[in-house]
Amino acid sequence: MRKNTCWRALKEAIRELGNGPIEAEKLFDKVKSKGPWTDDTVWQHLMSCVVNLPPAYRHWSDSRRKFLILREDGKYELYNREKHGLYKDGKRVSYISPILKEYNELVDKVKKYILTFLHAKPIKITEVKRSEYHRRPGAYVFQKGDEIIYVGSTNDIYRRLRHDLLGGLGQERPPHMFGIRLKNEFENAEEIRRYLKELDLKIIETETQNEAKVLEQILIYILKPKYNRS
Repeated sequence: MRKNTCWRALKEAIRELGNGPIEAEKLFDKVKSKGPWTDDTVWQHLMSCVVNLPPAYRHWSDSRRKFLILREDGKYELYNREKHGLYKDGKRVSYISPILKEYNELVDKVKKYILTFLHAKPIKITEVKRSEYHRRPGAYVFQKGDEIIYVGSTNDIYRRLRHDLLGGLGQERPPHMFGIRLKNEFENAEEIRRYLKELDLKIIETETQNEAKVLEQILIYILKPKYNRS
């Protein structure tokens, strides 16, 4: 059985915290919970394992044991060469393309959004409250049991679901694509409303509408919803 060193505990901790970004105090507490090390020992490891901290190389020169990035906002993140670039003696010696950097940041966000979707508690469309979702961007997933019914995205979750979808069913041409497709299968608007109210709904809030659109397309690709098929 391998000895649980502070270095190994720190590496486990950052991974258990989703690879960061994470505040120093939270990472410190996570490491402390894994062993009997003193505060000084843990803080020393938080410095010695950082690739972009020049003073750390003067005291701890073995670059192979460094796996953390200290961000400008003071948060820690698991070092990724493709994402963060190449460092030597604590200084960056090569830069990644701004396009690749933005792509990597977007991928990290999408991963967290998908985790949010997987762990989200399903609600009903009637539980979508104006106070929580008005003018909030995000993606949403309708499902019935294990069957994925529809995936969408919007810049205003409340308006899109309660006003456009649920409230627009009586119109000759509903303003929501999901509503249009349901209208072709059900006899009247009341039947569609009952059907929608029976479905489970998961909502994933995003920082921007563009991120919501990206998440929507990825979820459609992965989940293959019934009513998103052309």
